[in-house]
Amino acid sequence: MRTQNLRILVTALLALSMAAAHAQASNRLDAVQLIQQGDMQLRMGNSEQALLSYTNAIQKDMAFADAYMKRATLLSRLGQNTQALADMDRALELNPYSEWIHDRRAKTRMLVNDVKGAEEDWSKAIALHPYDELLREHRADAWLAAGDIERAKADLDSMIAH
Repeated sequence: MRTQNLRILVTALLALSMAAAHAQASNRLDAVQLIQQGDMQLRMGNSEQALLSYTNAIQKDMAFADAYMKRATLLSRLGQNTQALADMDRALELNPYSEWIHDRRAKTRMLVNDVKGAEEDWSKAIALHPYDELLREHRADAWLAAGDIERAKADLDSMIAH
C-alpha cells in the first residue's frame, strides 16, 4: 500500500513538472514571437509599438534575458538610458556570463557619464572573452575618456601583442 502511494505521488509530481516545463517552453515561444513583432514594428519606424511588444515579451517570460536586452537597446536609442540600464541589469542577473550584455551596458554607462562603471563592465566582458580585441578597444576608449592614458595605452599595446 505504501509503495503504491509513493508511486502515485511520484507520478503526480512528474506530471506537474512536465506541465510546468511545457508552460515555460510555451511562454518562451510566445515571447520570441512578441520580440519578432517588435522587431518588425521597429523596422516600420513604430518605436512605441516595438517597445510595447518587447514589454509584453518580458511579461510573458520574465526569465528571458534577450527580451530585456531588446527593450534596453530600444530604450537607449530613445535616450532613456536609466531605464535601459535597469533592463540590462536584469539581463545580467539572468545571464551573467554574457560578454555582449556587459559590453552593451558599458556603452550605455558611458552615455550617462558612468566611466568607472563602464570600465568595470568592459573588464568583466574581457575576462569572459579575453581574445576579443574590440572589447579591449572599447575599454581603452573608456580609459581615455577618464583621462587614464597609461591604462588605455596598456590595452592598446596588448592588442598589438596578440
